[in-house]
Amino acid sequence: MAIMAASVLSVFSLSASERCLCDMSAVYQDDYYSFTMVEEKPTFNGDSAVTFTQWIMENLKKPDGVSGMMVVEFIIGTDGKLSDIKVLRSLNPEIDAEVVKLISSSPQWTPGKQGGKAVRVKYMQAVRL
Repeated sequence: MAIMAASVLSVFSLSASERCLCDMSAVYQDDYYSFTMVEEKPTFNGDSAVTFTQWIMENLKKPDGVSGMMVVEFIIGTDGKLSDIKVLRSLNPEIDAEVVKLISSSPQWTPGKQGGKAVRVKYMQAVRL
């Protein structure tokens, strides 16, 4: 059995047609900010979201014979914990569940800030197998 390579990228490096999955029209919506609009972006392990991409790639158990792209959205809380994890573009139930489980186990992030105050930030992550 060959293990397929996976690539994970921030939704902001997607093509224009894939990027339409993002709702960047509102800076503040409900009780969170858009990742692209918050003054100080959340960080993962003190680094950019690229570090989170690397963490996913290192920890994702990839099933054989699965290819394509899925998109997951979640909220980075004021305490740096992730919540409200949702699959926006499904690949298949098995890999969807694995990615949600993995993201649920993520180490805490440093929260985003608006006006110097920690705020909830919505983030989208694409996973390409």
